[in-house]
Amino acid sequence: SYMEDTLGNLALQASNPEDDRYDVALNISGFGNDARINGYYQSDSLNPSLDFNIDLNKLNLASIQSFTGGQLANSEGYISGELSLNGSPTKPNMEGALRFNQTKFEVTYLRTVLAADNQAINFGNEQVQFNNFTVSDPNNNSMVVDGTVNISDLTNPGLDLNITSEDFLVMNTTEKDNDMYFGKLLLSSNIDVTGNATQPEISMNISIGDESALTYIVPESETGSTEQEGIVRFVDKDKAGDPFFTDIQNDEPGDTLKSPLGMDLNANINVTKASQFKVVIDPTSGDQLAIQGDADLSMNINPAGDISLTGRYEVAEGQYNLSFYGVVKRQFSVKPGSSLVWSGDILNAQADLTAVYELETAPIELMQARIPDNSELTIYKQELPFLVYLNMKGELLKPVISFSLDMPDDSKNYAGGNVYSAIQGLNQVESQLNKQVFALLILQRFIAENPFASSGGSTEGAVRSSVSKILSDQLDKLTDQVKGIDIDVGLKSSEDYSSGQAEGRTDLNLGLSKQFLNDRITVKVAGNINLEGSNQQQQKNLSDFAGDISIEYKLTEDGRFRLVTFRKEVFEQLLEGEVIETGAGFIIVKDYDKFREIFRKNKEENWKKTDDDSVSKQ
Repeated sequence: SYMEDTLGNLALQASNPEDDRYDVALNISGFGNDARINGYYQSDSLNPSLDFNIDLNKLNLASIQSFTGGQLANSEGYISGELSLNGSPTKPNMEGALRFNQTKFEVTYLRTVLAADNQAINFGNEQVQFNNFTVSDPNNNSMVVDGTVNISDLTNPGLDLNITSEDFLVMNTTEKDNDMYFGKLLLSSNIDVTGNATQPEISMNISIGDESALTYIVPESETGSTEQEGIVRFVDKDKAGDPFFTDIQNDEPGDTLKSPLGMDLNANINVTKASQFKVVIDPTSGDQLAIQGDADLSMNINPAGDISLTGRYEVAEGQYNLSFYGVVKRQFSVKPGSSLVWSGDILNAQADLTAVYELETAPIELMQARIPDNSELTIYKQELPFLVYLNMKGELLKPVISFSLDMPDDSKNYAGGNVYSAIQGLNQVESQLNKQVFALLILQRFIAENPFASSGGSTEGAVRSSVSKILSDQLDKLTDQVKGIDIDVGLKSSEDYSSGQAEGRTDLNLGLSKQFLNDRITVKVAGNINLEGSNQQQQKNLSDFAGDISIEYKLTEDGRFRLVTFRKEVFEQLLEGEVIETGAGFIIVKDYDKFREIFRKNKEENWKKTDDDSVSKQ
């Protein structure tokens, strides 16, 4: 056993029939494994040689999983094959094949499960041959490896490989697996690998697959590290004969020193708006940017290990989640056309993002210092829509953030455009602007120049609202006693400023519903009775009252699929009147505890009779 994985029963026989010859017979059996190695090693000082035959009838992948150092987990299937190894120890000749049979394993670092069945790796003519060796991901999408590895020089094998994939699941990690970057990554790729193992040359054309979602968390120390301009290497050229410098090349004066273990990689990366990219800018507060968009990027890694990225990522949609000490959270919508631009440093993207947060509030505090006549202020107690813009520019990891205010076009002329003029004035004075932005985001309202002199509503209005809620709860409890028909009653009382002065408004909302045909059809009638206010009307009959009507039909007995048709009255503030909406819809109803259960079939319930004649569900 090794690292708690049992390989089996091992039997080793070794002999020395001649002075310079050693015979070896190694057998591994039991625990589902059957492998044999037989042969000899000739240690002639002038012409050493070896000759071994390897017979792998069956070697379970789970048995050798521990030898990967934890890189593989949950391995299944087995490897089989026959190999012959003979010739010089420094340049052996290898013939045969290794076959992967129903193998499956999880790459722990990437948390993706790979499978290979009935796939072979062939050995011959000093080459390791991959003849369309196919690996599948959990979605049965394939990655195909084709080409050869030249092993004539075992110290530095030559590479000539082509790797293709289509929506292949490369990574499927969570924050528990990696606290800096994680997520789901699908790739469609065409990759050529040439050169040798010491310095491979890689050319890649990659498309990020749909449904990919990557998250990058900016560590708290990242800002300081990105301020470094580069790394300086000092070399004493006078010690040219020092073996420590034998592998270091300095082709031209001032050229970057190249490492013998480097690679030359060029990649073209295509990103579509079907994939999501998220950056957690402040892990402590939870501020994060989530965007979707299109991009054509070019990445390069040179032999010295320097990584560069160039290209433009244009945002199609996204959100910026702003958190204030974890207490108040606001979601901004990123405007299409915003962008991230890389011009070299992969960690130094230049951001040009604009996000907007929409809210409705009364501008009374904003206007009271601009209109000294209190008799004209009541019109500004009416709630209006406002837009808070967040502008992010500069380096993505340490952006410069500024704000601005605006109003929708159809609201700019309210009160003769006075409110919009005040908003434009705020945008010219940064200190005043930031104060009002803070108030809108945190308090959801403007604040006056003297915050203790607020005019944003009366005590009477608050009392009316609270009392109406209590009455509504009590009326609902009374109607629960009515059998055969469902009755919903609501009483809403508030203050209305649409006429330019405070007026009491009280509305009685009444709804009736009845079910027919074994509850397959539900008819709902609802309406609103204005009991107080300038628009008060006395309903004379049911046709005057019943403004909202809906009919719902259950297509299936369990009610999962339904059809509904409706007619309802909606008050539009901008149109200052009632609008009648009519339509029809198709409804799917499903109970679930976890989101993934929505797409699963309902399990059939099996009942059986127990010994005590009771019934239990399987």
